[in-house]
Amino acid sequence: MSAPPSRRTWAIVVAGFFLVGALGSLSGGNVGGALAGFVVAGACGLVYTRAGAGTDRRRSALKDFTIVVMPSTGATSFTTHTDRAVVGEEDAAATPLLAEPGPAHLPARPRGAATSPWAAERLRTEVVGETYREDAIRTLYGAHERRLTAEGEELTDVTAQLAPDPENPFDPNAVAVWAEGQHVGYLSREDAAHYAGPLGELADDGAHLEVPARVWARLPGASVPTVGQGERVGRISIRVTVLLPPPTGVRPVNPLPDEPHTVIPAGGSIQVTGEENQMETLTRYVGDAPRHLAVTLHLVQEARTPRATPHEAVEVRLDGRRIGVLTKHMSEQVRDLVAHIESRGRVAVCRAVLVGSPLRAEVTLKVCRSTEVTSAWLESVPLAG
Repeated sequence: MSAPPSRRTWAIVVAGFFLVGALGSLSGGNVGGALAGFVVAGACGLVYTRAGAGTDRRRSALKDFTIVVMPSTGATSFTTHTDRAVVGEEDAAATPLLAEPGPAHLPARPRGAATSPWAAERLRTEVVGETYREDAIRTLYGAHERRLTAEGEELTDVTAQLAPDPENPFDPNAVAVWAEGQHVGYLSREDAAHYAGPLGELADDGAHLEVPARVWARLPGASVPTVGQGERVGRISIRVTVLLPPPTGVRPVNPLPDEPHTVIPAGGSIQVTGEENQMETLTRYVGDAPRHLAVTLHLVQEARTPRATPHEAVEVRLDGRRIGVLTKHMSEQVRDLVAHIESRGRVAVCRAVLVGSPLRAEVTLKVCRSTEVTSAWLESVPLAG
């Protein structure tokens, strides 16, 4: 059965009829009849315009909604564009791919041992695609025994794991972000391009990066209509951030020692002295960007001049070669810590940052002082054997 004519169709027919009549009256000298015909035709034109505006408004309103088909249930619902994250081309990897007839793409879980970043520096980085993983966020809040509220609730004690996702259909450099077993999103395309390589090397060595994260979520304050049910539902607002090292600081640029060793926790900065005399060793690692090194610390007898009385100092070595020494005052800040590690038959390792050029470079340690480590940490240093 065909649909009945619309208001716009009737307006066109009637306006045409009276317009033809008005022209006929005008040609016959009947000015009054012509004028009446033109008035009626104009009124029909007004009806046509108003009906069209209503149609345009309805079409515009429909553009503000997207029909979502849930692959697990087949149910449909409306969601407004303003209530869902806008995913640009750069974040396409975060958008779940609904393959036909299979399920959405799910990245592989992080594998191997969890590894903390080597660099002490941290960059607060936004995760993308959280909006599509509402179930994972709800599960995460449940595991922390926290409830979502309309005012918003934040989890500050979350641990996130990063894993390359080379099988992602949108971006082979995609990096998935997991939080305590839940896939909560991805790094943006721009960030992933920098981290995919270092994280891939880490995965090849049987490890994955683990970093602190914060998760904030809020129940919807404004709701959107549901198709055919008259109910109003909404999507929760979600924000996930992770604290990442610089891409060059995921792991040290040089290998850790082969002999038994213990890495001292990261701490404040301590400047190494005498690096200018060891440029032959440092030139192998210096670059345009800061280089994050693994250096070893050793107790030695050091004299500032041939006639000066030697004192116990902390020598800094890179790949077994001396690259400098700490001043007497700064040596005293870490000497007891190095001595404790050496007493356990192990080599003390700490983080360092190298900056400069092949002409001159500086090395800065990022290490805890002897007064800053806990008793539990000291007891955790195992005996070599």
